[in-house]
Amino acid sequence: MDEFFADLTAMVPADQPIEPAAYLKLYEKHHLVFIAPPLGHRPYIGWKSSGESRPAFSLRAGGSRLGQRLDVIGDQIDVLVTSKDSEGKMAAFATFTDPNTGPPLHSHSQEDEFFYVLDGEMEFEVDGRQLVLSGGDCALSPRDTAHTFRNIGQRRARMVVVAFPGGMDQFLAELAAAVPSGIEPTSERILPPARKFGIRFLGPPLALRG
Repeated sequence: MDEFFADLTAMVPADQPIEPAAYLKLYEKHHLVFIAPPLGHRPYIGWKSSGESRPAFSLRAGGSRLGQRLDVIGDQIDVLVTSKDSEGKMAAFATFTDPNTGPPLHSHSQEDEFFYVLDGEMEFEVDGRQLVLSGGDCALSPRDTAHTFRNIGQRRARMVVVAFPGGMDQFLAELAAAVPSGIEPTSERILPPARKFGIRFLGPPLALRG
């Protein structure tokens, strides 16, 4: 995408009109689907909306596309983009992790998972590598890669997590329903939704390791 944005920046007009065909050529070069030029470019070509049927949306801080925050075995999660929103291409979340907590070591057979730390200090294990990430740092766990994390700071940590393709939002909603707040997270409750969505548990959380 950095090459695409470099080419797009080079197209910023100096009070000169740009033909829509130029945008089409640029998007085809980078294997992208052209819907409309950037808002700042539209005055130069008199662009009108294409009438895309899938609606745009926005969320205020603390909002969720599900209408409520999920409690997923202690982690608080706001679903920012559902699989339905993206036609199955991705799902995105804001996560809130308390100190010295995090999930068991696990892998996803269907999704790549991208983590961007907003606030706090997080310890990650990804494919056997130990990482410490803080605000502004990020990590990618490809599908079938063993990974986990925990908050090693003194206050609640925040991350944005994006999964490609979609589906994880449905798993998290089903897991939250299977293990309500205050209920012990037994294997009988956790494993059915995990198996349904191709998630394998491979080891204990980092906080429980000796």
